[in-house]
Amino acid sequence: MKKVIFILLTFLLMHSSIFSQPYDVEWGPVYKKDGLNSTFDLIGIQEDHYYMLMHHRKKGNTLLKYDMKHKLVSNKQFDIDYKDRDILQVGIPKMKMIETKNGTFGYINILDKKKKEKVIYMSKFEKGTFSEIKEIYNHYYKKRIKIVSTTYDKADRENDMVVSLDRNRVSFSDVVTNRDDNKKEEISVAVFDADMNLLWEKVQDLKHKDRKLQIRQTVVTNDGIVYVLGKLFEKKKSKSLPDYDYKIFQVTESGMKEIPISIGKSVAPTDAGLYFPDGTDADFILAGFYSDDERKSGIKGIFYASGKAGSGVKNAKIHKFDNTFLEDIAKKRDIKKERGIRLDFDIKNFIQFKDNSIGFIAENYFITTHSTRNSNGTTSTYYQYHSNALIIPRFTMDGELIKVQKIPKTFKSSIRMNTSYTFALASNKVYLMFNDYKTRKERSGKLGAAKWRYTDLVVINENGEIEFNETLFNNKEIDLEFAPYLSDFSEGKLLIGSIKTFGYNKYAFGLIKL
Repeated sequence: MKKVIFILLTFLLMHSSIFSQPYDVEWGPVYKKDGLNSTFDLIGIQEDHYYMLMHHRKKGNTLLKYDMKHKLVSNKQFDIDYKDRDILQVGIPKMKMIETKNGTFGYINILDKKKKEKVIYMSKFEKGTFSEIKEIYNHYYKKRIKIVSTTYDKADRENDMVVSLDRNRVSFSDVVTNRDDNKKEEISVAVFDADMNLLWEKVQDLKHKDRKLQIRQTVVTNDGIVYVLGKLFEKKKSKSLPDYDYKIFQVTESGMKEIPISIGKSVAPTDAGLYFPDGTDADFILAGFYSDDERKSGIKGIFYASGKAGSGVKNAKIHKFDNTFLEDIAKKRDIKKERGIRLDFDIKNFIQFKDNSIGFIAENYFITTHSTRNSNGTTSTYYQYHSNALIIPRFTMDGELIKVQKIPKTFKSSIRMNTSYTFALASNKVYLMFNDYKTRKERSGKLGAAKWRYTDLVVINENGEIEFNETLFNNKEIDLEFAPYLSDFSEGKLLIGSIKTFGYNKYAFGLIKL
């Protein structure tokens, strides 16, 4: 009997790696909140604590402080006095966070519909609390403005404030649509220093009318020059090419200049990202996906272009996807007919590695809606957020493709914070964490047959190879659902959040050592 036990113990020790994984989640307790009456945002990790801001419709804001073992240390009321502002917004205005060289700041931008002003409030976050909130910017709109509600676009106005590479400059940008159709739109830009003092502001009329221009990305250089990557909807140049072009606009205190973009004949960007490798505007990189003028064409591959602010794109290279790469992320019929993949891939992160190679992360993200009407004639619209496959290419500075990875996945939710992915970069490795519905084939293995929501971690090493791709947990195991929007990363620790999907009244946080 002793021999049998010894053999069994030896087997378990030798094969312990089968039953454990290198990225264990250290979960904290489950906390309760006031259901649909409150929402919350993770401020992030500060030293040896992390902080969350709870917004309640009636009770206002509460700042919650947790230690790294997930114990609630304190909660403080944090009220914001908008004085006599007539805020045009449903619910409590959301506070967003930015980090400059001189500190972490929370800011709120609102529109005063009575005074026709765009207003930004700011508060510095230090020593575990917010300073007194103050107004740092307001802009009076002389024109009759049209308020357009967008459920989601690539920027989602999350990047209405962006920080320079050296974290010494911050810019705010906003496009205002005239209420009178066929009248020109205008863009307002403001630049701040690292202490959030206003340096300069500019309001610039655009040539384009009636929401033909979407801001897709804003970049501010270390010198405080603002670049806007815009998606301009125009008359189609070809029946098969997209009905929009990408434009770069350089905005300074003295004016605005358009920078030409061309990536080749009979091809056009379907999505693009703008990047300045050294933080100055001497050289820029524009990379993304392209389509061609073949009939019913989707995304055919990746492009990489470099240029200078004064002269535009100088060198552009395109890399077509081969059919093997498209397997699992495109329909077999589309692969056979060489139609490419869906057009709704969004570039969400640019990465500069230690060897100066450049990469980006793109996700197949889109929204579907359906409406119902009750017996009283009231119409309700419901949104489903879809976050599917990821594509991660990596280039040399000269635009040569080093490696491109794909991560097939499928997920949708009516709660947006449960969709998309969490991203961290540590020791020159890329960490991606996301929710996924598994296929029947995938579930037939060690995951089991149940149709649960699975949370996976993928690690891409410094050579561009996937070294880890495993399911860490599912919603049945933790009785909650992973929420990528409630995540932060600091000093080799990845903080992840999870929420109760039904009822929306419970949440918990976990910690993963990378």
